[in-house]
Amino acid sequence: MEYIEQNRRYFRVVLIEQLSCRAKLLQVNDTKVITGKYLNCLIINLSGGGARLKTPVDLPFTVSYILGFSFQIEGEYFSLQGMIRWKKKLDPDYYYGVEFVDILEHDRERLIQCLNAYEFKKARVITQSKSPKSPNTTAMGKIIEALPYPAYLITRNHTVVAANKAAMKFNLVFGEQCYLTIYGNKSICPFCKMELSSQDDGIVTAKNVLLHGKKFTANWLHIDGDLFLHYFKPAKSYTLRKHTALLQRTPANYTKSFR
Repeated sequence: MEYIEQNRRYFRVVLIEQLSCRAKLLQVNDTKVITGKYLNCLIINLSGGGARLKTPVDLPFTVSYILGFSFQIEGEYFSLQGMIRWKKKLDPDYYYGVEFVDILEHDRERLIQCLNAYEFKKARVITQSKSPKSPNTTAMGKIIEALPYPAYLITRNHTVVAANKAAMKFNLVFGEQCYLTIYGNKSICPFCKMELSSQDDGIVTAKNVLLHGKKFTANWLHIDGDLFLHYFKPAKSYTLRKHTALLQRTPANYTKSFR
């Protein structure tokens, strides 16, 4: 409970581009560790109180760990220590919740300032246009929320940065790749046409995509730069297709079809 209350004191920033960092073990339980080996980690989200790390390394959660890790954000370099508080496996990687320990208040304030600057820039990337032809802030919000089916904003590296209410009904995790958090896949979906949409001025589609047990038509639209709209329209059911075909028949045949 202490860790949860600590985290609530600081706002959490979900990173559009996962931040690479160098991490190494400093302490296991009460024993200090001296090693020159580093773990390959990515920072998924970050706050003044801690971070969420992603790594292929499986650390047994039967002991406590203190990590030392360094990273750079908004032109500022940080070298901090953190205690692992929780662990979650999402194949093929492991996710760890880290609480900063022994952090100087000067460094915490410096980090919060960087996160404020980053969050401001991220909001502009998501909602503002760089071109007069691109949707403005109000239009972008209205477009996404007006869609009655799941819709997401994703970056070129497939990171989910925003979603509408229809999409939020599912177990969505911002900052993760769309193929993982939407489809539950370990790699880019075989039907993905995101890159193709960046070469096209219109909407690119893939039919009969299975999502949460139902068939959808997946759609991609390149908005601007590295930002894409990804949304799903329900596939036409057999009943609807049959009904449409019946309406196209002559009155005599239409009546005959219902006998």
